[in-house]
Amino acid sequence: MANIVSFFASYPGAATLATFLGAVMAHVLVGIVLHATRLHDFDWSKLPQFVEQDYASKRVVAVYVLALSNVMAQVTPSASAHALAQVFLAALVPAAAAATAPVVRDTISELVQLLTGTPVSPSSRH
Repeated sequence: MANIVSFFASYPGAATLATFLGAVMAHVLVGIVLHATRLHDFDWSKLPQFVEQDYASKRVVAVYVLALSNVMAQVTPSASAHALAQVFLAALVPAAAAATAPVVRDTISELVQLLTGTPVSPSSRH
């Protein structure tokens, strides 16, 4: 376990992935609080579908594939694989940004609705 933690601590894409995962977790939490307290329509049985919308979109799958490809290329002991890892990392950052931006936008909209009670227009993300 310590080896895995130290690997990801030194992994150049860790901050990118952490930012994305943090944004998704914030979106899920704000959504739960909004629907439970303000809209009064929260249903625990629908939580997996709500989470899946953020974690299983096409953009997110691209982020996962690029991150996994980057990790696999880094652990392969050849110079060409390490060069390929840099290409994957260069693609990972904009892909993660593209996947994170709509999640952040939706989170901010839901947070505004939670705090003010003003309904927000539906997202065009899904």
